[in-house]
Amino acid sequence: MLIKLIAQRLGAALAGRSLWLRLKREYQVDDGVYVLLMPEDDRELNEQALRHIDDLVASRRARGVLILTDKPWVRENAAARSDRILAVKTLSAAAIDRLLSFFELYAFTERLLIVSLTRPYGNRLHRAMGMPGLTKEDVVCRCVFLLRNWSGEPERGPSQPGTGRVAPDYGRNVDDG
Repeated sequence: MLIKLIAQRLGAALAGRSLWLRLKREYQVDDGVYVLLMPEDDRELNEQALRHIDDLVASRRARGVLILTDKPWVRENAAARSDRILAVKTLSAAAIDRLLSFFELYAFTERLLIVSLTRPYGNRLHRAMGMPGLTKEDVVCRCVFLLRNWSGEPERGPSQPGTGRVAPDYGRNVDDG
């Protein structure tokens, strides 16, 4: 039973690798292109990611961005958000899962950015969403896109006047601790 599950996961990862190699060739990913995988139904999260594409491109000195999604809202609205979007490619949910399986097995590139609070497996950004003052824009800019020069960083300092407690550093990954 366990062997069969492992074989299925490895098969999905191998199919994800094939998909990645095709995308890499077709869109010249190694030549300054970044890939945004947007698997979430969360419209606000996707909106924030689309809104900051120009910041991402400038920060990484990229040539442009390829967006991968199976979400109709993203497909319909992405092109109007930035002229740095080279293409919006529609994938099936199964193809997205295969690509994520490959990424979970082996983080094969820094050029694939996954706009999600829960995926790939082990991503726990959803746990940070309950923190006071933390917005989805903060999560996208600081944790997914890793924009070091983003000016919307939350103010640091006491959480409540007179308590002496310091506000958490939202720019870092949240762990189980």
